[in-house]
Amino acid sequence: MEHEMDRSLIVLAVAVIAVLVIGEAYVYGGAAGVSVRASEDGSYSVTDSGTDPYDVSLIDRHGFPAIKSVTILCDDGYAAVNKVSFVEIGSPRLDQKSYVERLSKNLDLLGFGSHSVADAEAFAESLRSDIASGSCGGKGAVVVSGALPDTVYDGTESSLVLEWMGSGGSLYFVGQIGRYVGHMDGTFDDLGASGASLFIDSDEWSGKSKADGSSSQAWRDALMLRCLDLQGSPCLDGVPDSLGIGYDDGRFSTISMARAGSGQACVFGGGYSDAQRQDVATIIASSMCYCAELLSHDHGEVARGTVKGNLDSMQGCESPTVYAVVGGFFTVQGRAFHF
Repeated sequence: MEHEMDRSLIVLAVAVIAVLVIGEAYVYGGAAGVSVRASEDGSYSVTDSGTDPYDVSLIDRHGFPAIKSVTILCDDGYAAVNKVSFVEIGSPRLDQKSYVERLSKNLDLLGFGSHSVADAEAFAESLRSDIASGSCGGKGAVVVSGALPDTVYDGTESSLVLEWMGSGGSLYFVGQIGRYVGHMDGTFDDLGASGASLFIDSDEWSGKSKADGSSSQAWRDALMLRCLDLQGSPCLDGVPDSLGIGYDDGRFSTISMARAGSGQACVFGGGYSDAQRQDVATIIASSMCYCAELLSHDHGEVARGTVKGNLDSMQGCESPTVYAVVGGFFTVQGRAFHF
C-alpha cells in the first residue's frame, strides 16, 4: 500500500510538472469518462468519471446561423503584424503557425471538429466557393496574423472578404480588423482607420493594452473568457447590431462583434496570447454572434457520476444553442448543441 501511494504521488508530481513545462497540456486531450448531452426540451446531463466543475449555458442566436465550419488562414509567406502578447510561464513562444496549431486543438477539445488550415490562395478560394454556392451562412474564416492577405482584401468595399461577409460569413480576426493588407513578399500596407471602418463603422479604436478588470460579467462567467487585451478593439458606442463581451474599460471590450451585411465581424483585441487563443476557440465553438442573448447559465460540480438539469428558458427560444463545458478554465471537454 505504501509503495502504491508513493507511486501515485510520483505520477501526480510528473503530471503537475508536465503542465508547468509544456504549458496547457490539459487543453490538448479530452478526458475519458466525460460526456455531455442536451435535448431540445431543455434537459441536459453531464457525466464524469472524476470530479470537475461544469458550466451549461443557453444562448439565443435570434436567427443567426450556427457556425458549422471554419477555415483558418496560416501563410508564413505573408506579413504577420501581430506579435507575442503574453504566454504562460513554461509555454512555448507563440507565432502564427504555433497559434494556429494550438487553436485547432482547442477547437477539437470543445467539440468543434470541422476546421481546416489554408494558405492565402486556398483561403481566397474557400471564400469564393462559399459565395458561388450560396453557403456563406454558417461558415467562419479565422485570421490571427493581424493582416488580411491581398488575395481577399485590397482596402476597398469590393474586396472578396467583404462580399463573403455580406453574404453571411463570419470573420474572426485578431487585432485591428481591416487596417493592414499583407503581401506575399512579407510586406504590408497600413490603411489606418479608413480600412478598419469598412468592417466595423467605429469612430475610435483602442490603443490601450489591457482592460482594467471590469467585465461583461454574465458572458464572461458563462463562457469563461480569459483575455484582458484591448489593443485594436473598436468602440461600439453608436455601432448598430453589435455586442462587446469579455473584459472592458467602459468603452472598449476584449471581444467585439458587429453585423456585416448578412454576416458578422468578430474582433479579438491584442496580439498572440494563450488566453486570447482560448477565447477565439470558445467564441467559434459556441457560435457566438452580435445578436446573441444569454438566457441562462448553470454552474456546478459533477463527481464520479451524472448530474442532470433543465434549462427552463428553452421554451420560446428562437435559435437555441446549449453550450456545455466540463473542467472550467482547465477544460477537459466542451460541446455545443444547436436546435
